[in-house]
Amino acid sequence: MFKEKKLWKIAFLFVLSVFVLTSCATRVRLEADRTPTMNTVGIQRIAVLPFAVGSPETPLRQAIAEALTTGTSIRIEETGAFTLVSAAVVAGARARGENIEHLVDAVFTGRVTGYTVTTTEIPTIIPGAGHLGPTNLRTVNIRFEYFFENAHDGSIVGPIRRTGTAFSTQLPPEAINFMVERLPGLAQIPARITLNATLGTLTDYPVLGERAVNNQLRLLYRDVSPHTIRVVRPLESEPDRDLRPQMNAAHALMRAGEHEDALDAYIAIWESHGSTAAALNASILFELIGGLEEAIHFLERVYVETWDARVSNRIDDLNFELAELMGVADIEDPRTPAEIVAEHAINEIEGVIAADANVWIQNVATAYQHLANEVADSIVYSFLGAGRTVVERQMIDAILAEQDLHMTGMIADSDFISIGSLAGADTLIVIDMTGSARSRRLQVRVMDIAQATLLMQSGTGVAWRL
Repeated sequence: MFKEKKLWKIAFLFVLSVFVLTSCATRVRLEADRTPTMNTVGIQRIAVLPFAVGSPETPLRQAIAEALTTGTSIRIEETGAFTLVSAAVVAGARARGENIEHLVDAVFTGRVTGYTVTTTEIPTIIPGAGHLGPTNLRTVNIRFEYFFENAHDGSIVGPIRRTGTAFSTQLPPEAINFMVERLPGLAQIPARITLNATLGTLTDYPVLGERAVNNQLRLLYRDVSPHTIRVVRPLESEPDRDLRPQMNAAHALMRAGEHEDALDAYIAIWESHGSTAAALNASILFELIGGLEEAIHFLERVYVETWDARVSNRIDDLNFELAELMGVADIEDPRTPAEIVAEHAINEIEGVIAADANVWIQNVATAYQHLANEVADSIVYSFLGAGRTVVERQMIDAILAEQDLHMTGMIADSDFISIGSLAGADTLIVIDMTGSARSRRLQVRVMDIAQATLLMQSGTGVAWRL
């Protein structure tokens, strides 16, 4: 039955596998041809136009916009997938009221959607030296989006929304002295110069903004052009000697390029004998023939039956691959899963609510409340940092007590609207958690209280998984 599935619905196709036999295991080398996140079919000639600075127009916003314009131009040219046309030529044609179709197929541009900057003090404690004064930590968080605008009809391809962070640390002089004095005499002078230059001074905000931009643009090619990735998957060995002949037969099918037959063979071994090794190898075959999401769903069923840590780890790996494919994963992302999902939720919410909205954020989760609270707190912090009005929780609690209501996922929308109106809110954001284990997701609803209409409902994609 797996042969009959419409695997063409998956956005990429694994096209090449090379099998390397070693003395202990078989490894599957995969090359994956992936389509870009944005549909760039028919787009060949493009011009990269300056990114919009946004409002309020500040020196930092201007620096971020300039870094985005320069950075995207460089990285798009590096893909070799497009013919770049001068932005000045396109801008001149537009200024004269001319149609730009004869110049480009599309223009690439975007805008700065927001940023926050903070400088905080944290204690500096070094073993053997104790407290050496405060360390200053400067952080710049930026938000931006980019897209193609079709020259023929003005339609938008995208947008892709990104967030980035850059840090700068300034150690107190006492800490630098402590480190330098423990070096050999000849090394102290150059070490002091280096440490003072790198850890003794806070980096300017515009420089940090540019650094945050460049960190995010490293993966721009995945959004705009076809590309190839290479991965290696080790095949699992079967500990049950009685099953090894069947596993070897499935291996032989794989080496012969009979991938779907090998997939069916591994699944048959799993279903008949409960072999976790066969299930894990089947997931590799799913991935090989283009069924990454099917591999995840298959292993989720296996995990429920086995609770095997190997299956759990493999699901995590595949979810990361899927996240990268969909453009929501960051390299070496230091944030927690809740912080990552909260960032995605904030970007989605920002796209549907008014700039002057009075926002009520309510967590109604009955399960995984700690995760829901972390997401809700992140949204509140982000909104307050952006100058938005957020209704205080104490006011809501007072109204709930007066109305003798308890906030759960079962409360009627009419009650939400009544309470929000009493609190002076015009926009409601409801936070909830659905699913369990590997299918656990954040659920977000955004309502216009005055109009009693739903503005946004979160989806079920990987970007909402926690």
